[in-house]
Amino acid sequence: MSNKIAVVLPKLSRFDDDNPTSIDSVVRELVNNSAMRDRHVVFRPPTRNPITAIDSREFSHDNPLVWKHRLKKMISAIAPCCIEVHQSIYLADYMAKNFIHLPVILFRHNLIEKPASALRRKKNGRKLKNIACVVFVSEFSARHFTLYWPDFPGAVHVVPNVASMEAWFRPVGARRQNKIVFMGRPIDVKGFSEFCEGVVPVLRAHQDWMVQIMVYEWARHKAHAQAIIEKLNRAAKNVEVFIDRPIQEVRRLVKAAKIAVIPSKWEEPFGLVALETHLAGLAVISSGRGGLREISGESAYYLNEVTPEAISDAMSVLISDKALRERLQHAGQKRCIELFDPERVVKRYDEIRTRMIKGC
Repeated sequence: MSNKIAVVLPKLSRFDDDNPTSIDSVVRELVNNSAMRDRHVVFRPPTRNPITAIDSREFSHDNPLVWKHRLKKMISAIAPCCIEVHQSIYLADYMAKNFIHLPVILFRHNLIEKPASALRRKKNGRKLKNIACVVFVSEFSARHFTLYWPDFPGAVHVVPNVASMEAWFRPVGARRQNKIVFMGRPIDVKGFSEFCEGVVPVLRAHQDWMVQIMVYEWARHKAHAQAIIEKLNRAAKNVEVFIDRPIQEVRRLVKAAKIAVIPSKWEEPFGLVALETHLAGLAVISSGRGGLREISGESAYYLNEVTPEAISDAMSVLISDKALRERLQHAGQKRCIELFDPERVVKRYDEIRTRMIKGC
């Protein structure tokens, strides 16, 4: 057995320098800020431009009958002391069954949902019992899990998502444009249509302001989003839409803005966009659903409901009330620097893994 830590990414991961998924971005920060940094080997699906400076190995899902076996052989070749599987219960269970002498950590970025039936509970329960530890990204996600899986025999921990301070930070007092941003997937549960409808009266009333929309995974969501964007472009002038742009460009655009809107209708497991926009020095309008309030605390302007009217009213308030907007900008940035410092968060995670490795 070596001292290596095998990190296994999910099927839809890219681990791409220009266009990482949110999970990819978090994994990069977890590795880069770890005291065990050089011990990590990341196993990832194929990508054109793998994240640099991190040891990663490519595996393909091309053959559903043999890919897990090939991945097992690749992991066996490095003889790790620990396996960390991101997101997939099924893959974590597979690793636990095939590496019974090693601790397997399931790092879950989404909720583990309430079982839909007794059969589903039994099936997932068998998989979960083989996993040594489940790590969630928020207290909300962990509480949700323990409510519906009170008999889980392993450990449950919370390690919040982290974002690169260096990449996202910009002083609040830096020169900024009169700009409102939306960043994320253009889907219903993210409140995308409500946002696009809500900005129209705001832009008509405040013609010196503009909106920039940065959307991801366009090919998957085009059918839903294209008509909404076309309608918005017909109704308002000061709108720019950026589709699947490199993360470096997205950061540059966000850091030049004053307001970010996060109108999620579903219960966000964490809400990485909230953390990133707070660090960038924006005033955040948030639905507060799920783990979003753990990020923002009292430092966001919360929507009572996710409707075009509520979103429009919130944006109008922050545009008109400069003092409130700047107070939220400063308070949100200060809170996120203090609570989600990558070095401190990852140190806590290193301690969890070290205890597990020593105990196996």
